[in-house]
Amino acid sequence: MIRIQKEDIRQMLQDRRIFRNLPEGLEDDTQIVFDSLSMLWLMHCLETEWGINLYAEDYDWLGVCSINDIHRVILGQSG
Repeated sequence: MIRIQKEDIRQMLQDRRIFRNLPEGLEDDTQIVFDSLSMLWLMHCLETEWGINLYAEDYDWLGVCSINDIHRVILGQSG
């Protein structure tokens, strides 16, 4: 079972090299607009740091726009 927490996701999103325009106080429900590069980078980080394999073609990524949404996708994938 995957034990990633929302705080872990928030830490990944703090990488200013990729996620430059996110606010400092990122809440779980803060709306995030992902471009294709940032979404791929997030999937890469999830795979390399957590062993979580999410593939772009397997999910409706247009509906993923917050830490809550990312966490929900991950839990659904592991469930």
